[in-house]
Amino acid sequence: MATRAERYYGNFTRVENKNNSLADTRPVKSGESEDNMAELDQALINEIKHNLLTTFSPDTQLALRREIAIAIDRKLSSGNIALRLRNEYISYIFNSIVGLDVLQPLMDDPSITEIMVNGKNTVFVERHGKLQPAGVKFNSQQHLEEVITGIFARANKELSLGHPITDLRLEDGSRANAVLAPIAPDGPVLTIRKFTGILPTPDEIVASGCLNKQAMEFLAEAIKAKESIFICGGTSAGKTTLLNALSTFIPVQERIITVEDSAELQLRNQPNLVKLEARPGTVEGQGSVTIADLIKTALRMRPDRIIVGEVRGDEAYMLIHAANTGHPGTLCTGHGNSSADMLIRLTNMISGCTRLPYQAILRNLVTSIRYMINIKRLSNGRRRVMSIDRVIGCDEHSVNLSPVFIYDEINDCLKNISDGI
Repeated sequence: MATRAERYYGNFTRVENKNNSLADTRPVKSGESEDNMAELDQALINEIKHNLLTTFSPDTQLALRREIAIAIDRKLSSGNIALRLRNEYISYIFNSIVGLDVLQPLMDDPSITEIMVNGKNTVFVERHGKLQPAGVKFNSQQHLEEVITGIFARANKELSLGHPITDLRLEDGSRANAVLAPIAPDGPVLTIRKFTGILPTPDEIVASGCLNKQAMEFLAEAIKAKESIFICGGTSAGKTTLLNALSTFIPVQERIITVEDSAELQLRNQPNLVKLEARPGTVEGQGSVTIADLIKTALRMRPDRIIVGEVRGDEAYMLIHAANTGHPGTLCTGHGNSSADMLIRLTNMISGCTRLPYQAILRNLVTSIRYMINIKRLSNGRRRVMSIDRVIGCDEHSVNLSPVFIYDEINDCLKNISDGI
């Protein structure tokens, strides 16, 4: 029978080895930390974990940490543990029970924005916009599988051979995606996009060089005038960060409805704000609530402005329908290499879910989107707005754009080439 601690902290698995102790889950770190961890007595760690899971019933994580400290101090008094390693033992045991095990130090590092586990010995992080080895690894393939399945089991999210691809929002707001074998033939893969809680202001985004003050002021005026704006770019280009910053220009008296697949938007100082989040269906496909469903619902909630976190399917039609039925000022993002490419994608999305003639789709896009912003993460890790384009009309083949700002690669800045009116 599961102990109270096991029920409280989740369905993590105890794996017995030949010595009838918990499997080795000691992380490998670099530098001084690696030397300290190498000195930890794994048998003692396994003994303490085993006793905690079978004897103690802590009601909170604080109580669990206290119980771990008591157990460690007993070992200190008997001389089995060096005093200088006390905190390493406590943190390691705590993280292996309720945290993300060897990944927890990466989660606690504020300079890391993304964690990518490609295999037991291959973990990368994004730090300050650049990818680099994380300096940690798992003890075995089994250890990796236990950590990944444990993360999802504690949130009661199914991750199994029958459901091998699963998304999860962690308690701190971070997003996790896991893929199991055989979909990932080399073994389970885990990607965590951390929610850092750091929300750059418009001034801070300007200071970073993402765009200049003139462009930010231009966009601020466009938002106040309720012009609809679409931000496009690749994965981790900074679309949501820019959208969060631009939302600060929305007048506080407006009623805002946000619609997202997974809640990432963090709008500030908006008193009349309603957040809606899509829900995937069951394995049988029942109970799903799509982005398109939520946009329909938002239209019935007397919105002054609708913000869609990401457009990638049938919701594209509902979005232009909303913008063309008395709901201007929409803000949204999507994946596209350029403004022109994004408009082609939107056209294809809409044509795939409606019987509207192609020309009608183009005309609807022209009347529902005023400005397109393309943002990109450069090879050096910096985020830059590549262009701000005004939608000016369409011909028989495509939507026509007029550039207002264009990125100057030589001088690393945006250049204003028209007034955008």
